[in-house]
Amino acid sequence: MPAPYPTALERRLKAAYGNHKHIAIKRGIPFLFTFEQWSEWWLTDDRWSRRGRKAGQLQMGRKGNSGPYAPENVECVTKEQKQRSQLLALSVSAFSPERRAEAAKKSGLARRGESNRRAKSVVTPLGTFVTVKAAAKAHGIGQSYGAKLAKGQRNGWRYLADTPHKPAASAGT
Repeated sequence: MPAPYPTALERRLKAAYGNHKHIAIKRGIPFLFTFEQWSEWWLTDDRWSRRGRKAGQLQMGRKGNSGPYAPENVECVTKEQKQRSQLLALSVSAFSPERRAEAAKKSGLARRGESNRRAKSVVTPLGTFVTVKAAAKAHGIGQSYGAKLAKGQRNGWRYLADTPHKPAASAGT
């Protein structure tokens, strides 16, 4: 005789299953798991307790990042492995550079700091820096306050040019 009320684990599993199915369908990806198949997959090898979106946590990834979410087409991967496979799929795709950058940003693979193609150099009383973050760190202030100073051209701060910089020198001149 089944328990009259679902356990806390069963409730969490059902909620996560429904969410995963909803998101997959919203993204246009077929979702062919039944609740029993999906929960059995996650409860294998204690994957459920290590599941998540943070570094090192496990995720359900589609093989080759294509096809449906189906028992024969998924593998257990870490967040980093999933991101690497997405990046590989993007780099060989026929997308325009702008579309690849947008997709990389959505997948958490966007370039940050001085390697960002839109990063701007900033001139401060201590010299010229590749990014506002580097300048703010050198001055001992927050990045957002440094950006505010540079944008308003206050206290000797200003952006070097309206055009993005080309990564070269790192800090102060």
